[in-house]
Amino acid sequence: MRIKEVKYSEYEGLPNNWVLTNFELTDINLLVGKNSAGKTRTAKVIFGVTQIFAGKTQKGLDSGKYKVVLEDEGNVYIYKVSIAGGVVVEESLHINSELKLDRSEDGSGNIFYEEEQKFLKFKVPRDVIAIAHKQDEIQHSFLVPLISWGESSEMYHFGSDFGRQELITRDHVNSRMETPLEILQKPSNVIEVYLDGYRRFGEEFDKAIMEDMRLLGYDLVEVGCTNIPVSVPGLTTSVFGLFVREKGFEFPVIHASMSQGMYRALALTISLGYSIFDDNKNLIVVDDVGEGLDFSRSNSLIELLITKVKASGSQLVMTTNDQFVMNKVPLEYWSILTRTGTTVSVVNERNSPKEFEDFKFIGLNNFDFFASNYFM
Repeated sequence: MRIKEVKYSEYEGLPNNWVLTNFELTDINLLVGKNSAGKTRTAKVIFGVTQIFAGKTQKGLDSGKYKVVLEDEGNVYIYKVSIAGGVVVEESLHINSELKLDRSEDGSGNIFYEEEQKFLKFKVPRDVIAIAHKQDEIQHSFLVPLISWGESSEMYHFGSDFGRQELITRDHVNSRMETPLEILQKPSNVIEVYLDGYRRFGEEFDKAIMEDMRLLGYDLVEVGCTNIPVSVPGLTTSVFGLFVREKGFEFPVIHASMSQGMYRALALTISLGYSIFDDNKNLIVVDDVGEGLDFSRSNSLIELLITKVKASGSQLVMTTNDQFVMNKVPLEYWSILTRTGTTVSVVNERNSPKEFEDFKFIGLNNFDFFASNYFM
């Protein structure tokens, strides 16, 4: 599943209106722009598409209007939803130009039943998005790819602490390792991701993490989850966290003691590795990619992400204001965001091919394309 185009707006006609004009995406996308251009917000809007299909959009969402074009194995999906005042005003899904679902403001609608080969009526609460509540592999199998894609997609805030201060109890570890895989809930932190990966894929999972970390300049010989010596009043059980051991060092380093850059790199390689081992052809969003890494490791991270995503068949969206990252990522993957008032516009090779092609013959680096406003 791929997002091909997305258009979004919220609070139309009000002072706090915000608009993302039609945005054509490719398999690999780097969002760049000046501060306050809307990079992180745009990334969240794009990731928000997956959350709609996964059923994770909060009830009572105040305002938002999406038009999304997706593609999967030659099929083209067009999904529209409009929310105002916490009510779903309209919602529709077309696949290859054929209507499959529509609903109106009162929650009533029609959805195609495959076995009966006809539309049947339904009604959901006015503040509920219908598509995530109509999963049925027999009657509505056309929804399965959308929902699976939404559930497996991930957004990583690379500039955050990535859960660096989180620990889990021994009971939590035991429960995670003993719960049947078919009913295991999706991981909520990177420790759980590691435990699930090791449980499912064993030593090969560890080897993949260490290999990726070596490519980023961290020569690891061991990675895992271990008991962490902490003293917390009232805590009657031991707690666990991640650890690594680098080549030439006798003792491991627990994740709370790692450098910020090292921990971010570890957390991302664990999460990305699990997604690839699990064969998820999903959407991966990395906000502030490379934040906290030096020039060499930042470049290596970009190479790793692009290589992994190309091999896995996933779709990648990254944001940055880092000059090193801009110079590393080919211009064909760029989308430059500009904001005029509350409207964010996108310039990329799909809608401005001449500007991108002409710049290649000037001999300057990628950052100059942005800094000089050549794209304008």
